[in-house]
Amino acid sequence: MSRWTRATNAWLRIKQWWKWNWILIHPGPEVRRGAAWGALAAATACVVIAGLCLKTGFGYAFDFAFAILFAALCIPLTMLAVMLLLTIARNLPRLATGIMVGSCAVVMMLWGPPALGVPIAIVVGVVEGALGATIATLVAGGFRQAALRKQILVSVLFVGAVAGNVYFVWLFAHAGSMDKIIAWRPPAESMPAKLLAENPSANGPYRVQQLFYGVGNDIRRPEYRASVAIKTRTIDASDFFKDFKGWQRWARKKYWGFDVDKLPLNARVWYPEGPGPFPLVLIVHGNHNMSDFSDPGYAYLGELLASRGFILASIDENFLNGGLFHDPPLKPGSAARGWLLLEHLKLWKEWNQAAGNPFQGKVDQSRIALMGHSRGGEAAATAAAFNRMKYYPDDANIKFDYGFAIKAVVAIAPADGQYKPAEQDRWISDVSYLTLQGAQDADVSSFLGSRQWDHVKYTQPGPWFKAEIYAYRANHGQFNTVWGRTDAGEPLSWLLNLKPLMPGEEQRRISETYISAFLEATLHDRREYLPLFQDWRVGREWLPDTLYE
Repeated sequence: MSRWTRATNAWLRIKQWWKWNWILIHPGPEVRRGAAWGALAAATACVVIAGLCLKTGFGYAFDFAFAILFAALCIPLTMLAVMLLLTIARNLPRLATGIMVGSCAVVMMLWGPPALGVPIAIVVGVVEGALGATIATLVAGGFRQAALRKQILVSVLFVGAVAGNVYFVWLFAHAGSMDKIIAWRPPAESMPAKLLAENPSANGPYRVQQLFYGVGNDIRRPEYRASVAIKTRTIDASDFFKDFKGWQRWARKKYWGFDVDKLPLNARVWYPEGPGPFPLVLIVHGNHNMSDFSDPGYAYLGELLASRGFILASIDENFLNGGLFHDPPLKPGSAARGWLLLEHLKLWKEWNQAAGNPFQGKVDQSRIALMGHSRGGEAAATAAAFNRMKYYPDDANIKFDYGFAIKAVVAIAPADGQYKPAEQDRWISDVSYLTLQGAQDADVSSFLGSRQWDHVKYTQPGPWFKAEIYAYRANHGQFNTVWGRTDAGEPLSWLLNLKPLMPGEEQRRISETYISAFLEATLHDRREYLPLFQDWRVGREWLPDTLYE
């Protein structure tokens, strides 16, 4: 017998074996129905999760209605498309496959980026489809009368699908692990002498007052309505947004109650009780869901700095942020964020000279600092650059006339490159610069503040200095009490390893210590804090127990 004949006979035996076993184990119509129901159950769960996590600002009823409507359109439309393709292919059951693919499309949309959403949708579709199919077989597929091989196969698939669901629950609820976390500490004998200065994160001698200023008619923010202590004007930013048109502009105006030609100047202010004058510090948040307001998240810095003799205003720029209908955030909002800071400084200059104003004579206009977090950190640097320009570098029809005495810039986990003046690197000059970054930042995952640090130059003698702090086990969001431990929105945040993160109070002690010391050195001329920026170990009693660079 030839080799070819033997191979042919072996193939025929395998084929006959498979044909016989397929007769015993092949799925019936109940399996297709069960798989479709399993996929629909997964899509329903995703609709519930989406309704809880969308946070459009219009309330849960709207969020759930939107999620349900999306799924109700997505599944049948996808089903029709799949049925059309399978009609051409004529290989798979059209209705059941269409429902399963449509349901997987809903799962994929929930998880966002295709690189993540597609594999999750495939895995969830397979697991839930297998669970639905095996349940249908157990309940209505004549499981007891089926061949032993089919019973074994169905049982194994059922156990595997149940195990897959248990794993999903564990994965999404699990905070993570401490594997590979570095526990090294500098040897005690290598430690320098402790800095003989007052703890900069300790409250100072001043009693703290707080007020709000704004246009006074904000439909979303009760603190910026008629109860504001100082009413402000709106500003026309339409020259920055000439290409911003269409339904997104309509939706944003509908939500906020104003368009880009009437942006409000809103802020919450912490200030010391006393005659002053006091240095002025503005801080601005970065991009976050625009209905989850970010400006209250720096109250801890406001209370601390005001007690130490600074006026701190946390600027509201939530109306430039992204949301369900506005993601990515308003473009070119990255430039406008910095410009708005300078428009707020114009208000403070006016108030310092206005009779009867609560801040008349209380603002030291020669000592100003700008701070920002995330895109706000880039905005602070942008404002420092615009402050010395006569024109907006991307449109010379927009004139600048600022020239404020900005002495210092602080960037907390800043973005960089969201806005580049005339597509060039952003250089700022003759200011002290501090940037902070967490090593576990899952949003701005590289130290972009270091790039801006490289673009700070000094053209004349002065008490300038620049420093960068890289803190192990610190993330992006915990520098803001509103943003918290998760650097991604739900449900993406369920996949983050959060266990290694230091507690939020400890992370904020880092920003309190370094920012307070930096402002004391640059705006209060307390140069005794400079060694802290050369070697963190001199301030080790003030800082959380982690590693710093």
